[in-house]
Amino acid sequence: KHGQAIRIFSAIIASESRAWQAYLQRGIAFGRLGMNQMALDSLSRAEAIQKTAPIIFFERGKIYLTTDEFGNAIEDFQRAVELDPISSEYMTKFGAALVSFAREGAVLGSADFVNDYVRAVTTLNLAIEAIESQESPATPTEDPTTPTEDPTNDEGEETAESPPQQAPQEDPEVVQMRLAEAYYNLGLAKQALNDSEAALNDLQKASELQPNNTEYLRQLGLSYLQQGNSDAFIHRHDYDKITA
Repeated sequence: KHGQAIRIFSAIIASESRAWQAYLQRGIAFGRLGMNQMALDSLSRAEAIQKTAPIIFFERGKIYLTTDEFGNAIEDFQRAVELDPISSEYMTKFGAALVSFAREGAVLGSADFVNDYVRAVTTLNLAIEAIESQESPATPTEDPTTPTEDPTNDEGEETAESPPQQAPQEDPEVVQMRLAEAYYNLGLAKQALNDSEAALNDLQKASELQPNNTEYLRQLGLSYLQQGNSDAFIHRHDYDKITA
């Protein structure tokens, strides 16, 4: 299906060379097929045409994150957040990229890796706050600065009012996965900053939100082990599941 999508978007591009959305969607399709360089090329073409669409930077940042190009990922995620500062999805990936970059910096002996962890903590706290404050169900949104429209047309006849704008709704499972990812990376950052108790709490939250994620569980176990409290970890989690 992704291959067919690529052919369709390529056909659109062939007839309309500035169709940035076609470049974007083709880049996403390439990425899902693991064709990362072609994905980057297509997304960069989209960005060359449309420089203010945050989704372009977000999708390209995800490709950079996949290829361990953390510096480039940070630049793209930061730009996405600048263009859409209320997106918890963008903030969560931005924080994840900062954690990965800081971990790489620590291994390479970078002088700035501690600052990168601190920056990650700030970003992920904002992401978690944004996720947990999402309203459900959606409520109509209205800009208080927008003047009320006259319900009559130029001839004085009444016109139908536009329905109120609805806040977009996301799949609750997707939101829960995002929240778990944010807590997981926040825990990693706090652990690196020697805030062990807070790190343990965050990793525990991530594991509770996504109990089948073995990486979250593994990191939680390591956190208990570092605190010399492996018995508590085994007590809180099913022994057969841990040793399976």
